[in-house]
Amino acid sequence: MGGADDTPLPDDVRSSDNRERGFLHAPGASQGFMAQPAWGVLLVLLFPVALLLAAPTARADPYHLQVGNDVLGTERAVYGQQWVAQSFAPTSGFFLSRIELYARDRGNSGALSLEVRADSSGFPAAATLVGTSVNGPGSAGWLDFELSPYLELEQNRTYWIVASDSRTQSNGYEWWRSGSDTAYPEGTGALSPDGVNWTYDTEDYAFRVYGFQQPDLNFTVTASRLTLDAGQSAEFSVIMRNAGLGSASSVSVNVSLPSGLTYVDDDAAFIGGVQVGPLSYRFANLGPGRWSFQLTVAASDNVSDGTVAEARFAFEPTDHNGVPWPRLVETVAITIRNTGPAPEWPWWVLGLAGIPIGGGLLLLVRRRLGRATVEEVFVVHRDGILLAHQSKTLTPDKDEDILAAMLKTVQDFVQEAFSGNESVPMRGIQFGAFNILIEPGRTQNLAVVYRGRDDGTLAVRAKELSQLIETRYGRVLESWSGDMREVRGLRDLLPVLWGRRPDVSGVRGQGEESGIHEGGASLAVSREASTGGDQVPTSPFPDEEG
Repeated sequence: MGGADDTPLPDDVRSSDNRERGFLHAPGASQGFMAQPAWGVLLVLLFPVALLLAAPTARADPYHLQVGNDVLGTERAVYGQQWVAQSFAPTSGFFLSRIELYARDRGNSGALSLEVRADSSGFPAAATLVGTSVNGPGSAGWLDFELSPYLELEQNRTYWIVASDSRTQSNGYEWWRSGSDTAYPEGTGALSPDGVNWTYDTEDYAFRVYGFQQPDLNFTVTASRLTLDAGQSAEFSVIMRNAGLGSASSVSVNVSLPSGLTYVDDDAAFIGGVQVGPLSYRFANLGPGRWSFQLTVAASDNVSDGTVAEARFAFEPTDHNGVPWPRLVETVAITIRNTGPAPEWPWWVLGLAGIPIGGGLLLLVRRRLGRATVEEVFVVHRDGILLAHQSKTLTPDKDEDILAAMLKTVQDFVQEAFSGNESVPMRGIQFGAFNILIEPGRTQNLAVVYRGRDDGTLAVRAKELSQLIETRYGRVLESWSGDMREVRGLRDLLPVLWGRRPDVSGVRGQGEESGIHEGGASLAVSREASTGGDQVPTSPFPDEEG
């Protein structure tokens, strides 16, 4: 019997981890399937569930059941001339903290000794890895052996629990057997007159092995904009990844803003963050997965043009048991433009200028009327995981996973509701002022959210882009491990949707992070910042860009 330290947590609705997620859709749709009553029920069910699962809830303590056998039969005497042992093999690596034996003291008060040994040719090795002794009661029950220091056990390696008592048979201990040698298939029992020479027993013994697994933490801070005009706002995305199997007891994030940046708001509470001071947050029991929150700032208008303001983020993590790990500090530089108020022009100059400008705008509006204007572009893996995204309106790392999960749920919903017994990929839906064009690929789905009416050009380009993605990344996505570095550069192909040649300079093979390994955890900081889609075109038609 084996178990993991902590059950992996469902990701929050912003996570881009390798898990399928539920999906929320914007209200107010009135056309197509959005008018169906079932969709309202789906929204009501999904939204509170997503909020409840958003915050980390893994327990952080050293005693999690990892391996055990609770089958009880009859007892076996443990005394000076009879040592008793039971082997076990962990299904995953962990740190051993406690062992329990179902036993009792059959004589006068005395201690039962327990050792953990490695395996040597199918029997306990001579050396003791860790051990202790406990004075147990005369009544049968689970007897606890607290082990110190914690012993790191390796996955699928055999270890032995060895019990001994120097007293005579009538005054020794009894350890309960399980009645067969199949109660714990991964191990076996053994007997020895001296702890050196061993023979196999015909039965397994009742035991429980406890321990914990450590987290593997990684921190990243990005900014939606690296250049701000005075009064303009930007969002910092604070991302915490735990790639380990265990939870971190806590992670503290302390933010320091320079005089050129002013705090606006944050949503740290959405993932369980507790504010313990000004711009100081504490996250308890950070389980496996990806956790992120946004902190919004505004550029001050009391600084000189070209001021570089550095925001400072200090991360103070602990291990699974609350032992502090090295403190990390990351800074993000924001350049502030402050050119002062615009020059005042005589009203008649503006009036004269408005004549040709107004005529040109009228022609442009008439030209654009009814044409398709792209709002969002998503590339989503066939398992529902977001691979790439460009946006006209969304801020990076905040809403895109919600919409990606929405896309997956919409597809599943439509196929189930309208496709009968056939699974036909959805090509598009319409609701309100928005349209969603979906171009299904072999390993991914391309989704384009747009306004207006497509004359066929957008659909053709979407198909070309989907085929290009399959050509460049199809083999990778077919057996994708979930590592986003394997698809780095995919976003550079999206300009095909606007009739442009893709930028392939960053396609595939770029590294993402550099890190240090210290204190049992990999703490890596990536100094990357997103431009927040400032240069994303808003129309698939080149003549609409100018």
